[in-house]
Parts: sequence; structure tokens; C-alpha cells
Amino acid sequence: MTLAFSSKHPFVPNPAKDPTRTRWIASLSDGTTVFEDLTPGESSAWIRLKHYVAAHGLRVTNLRLEAFGHRVVLMPYKDEAGNPQINGYWQSKKAGALLNSSSIAQIDWVGIGLIKGREIHVTWVDHAGNVSYEIKPYDESNLACIVNDAI
Repeated sequence: MTLAFSSKHPFVPNPAKDPTRTRWIASLSDGTTVFEDLTPGESSAWIRLKHYVAAHGLRVTNLRLEAFGHRVVLMPYKDEAGNPQINGYWQSKKAGALLNSSSIAQIDWVGIGLIKGREIHVTWVDHAGNVSYEIKPYDESNLACIVNDAI
């Protein structure tokens, strides 16, 4: 299992150079930073990160998203006094289509969220740069969740 610990990793998207590319950036409790990568032949970087933090006894301490000209920064895992203020983080992508009489338009979204209690507070950014928010119910079987503290 490989992870990208540098933004210069050959399979890490660079939204600053190509605004159609997106990436999440996760900070870990050991001080390292992990960048979303699109390494061929590997499972999603988020799933690899989930396995990595579990195997090494680490926690995700912050999560950021660079997408379609926007940067989203979520609440850190701990407050200034060092107390946990959320339970974990969530990341996903989705696609949809708009149909009218003359055309079909595809819409792509990327989202990150924080898990607080039984809710996931999600920030979505679509391919046009529109930002939206959603609150989703937390479910233990959700593969998009990396939980630091039991809920």
C-alpha cells in the first residue's frame, strides 16, 4: 500500500496547474501530510489512508480540499486546548446529469465533511465552482468515513 506524502508525487493532481483537477489533503497525528493520489492499479487514496491510519494507530487531525478554484478547510480534530471536537472525517465524489430538450450536461462534485456525533457535515464543490452544504446521517458501514473516536 502506497500513500503520497508529498504534493510532488507523480500521481498527485495539481489544481493550481490544472483547475479541472481536485485533491484532498489530510494531516495526521504524527505530523505527516497525505495528498490524494491517482496511482494506477491502487484502490482509492481515501481507502488506503483509512487502512494506513488504522494499521499505524494514527488519527486524521485535519482535512482540506482543493477543487475547481476553491479551497475548503474543515474544523480541526482537536480544539486549542487539545480536546477532541469532532469524531472524524468523510470524503467522496458524485456525478449527475442535467437534461433539457437540446443537450445533456454532466455535473461532477467533490466533497469533504466532518463527523460530529451521528451527523456528517459535508461541503460539496461542483465543477463550476459552486459550493453547497449537506448534513448526512452517520452510518458505521460508510466506507467514506475515517473515525478517530467512537461515536
